[in-house]
Amino acid sequence: MNDRHYLQAQVTYTVAIIIASAIGIFIATKMSNLF
Repeated sequence: MNDRHYLQAQVTYTVAIIIASAIGIFIATKMSNLF
């Protein structure tokens, strides 16, 4: 019965990780460009 809620939580968690990784790469690139 609760599969839909679990799936939505998984998708939200995965998207959050992808966004965090993208921000981390973006910051790392900016830092390497500065120095």
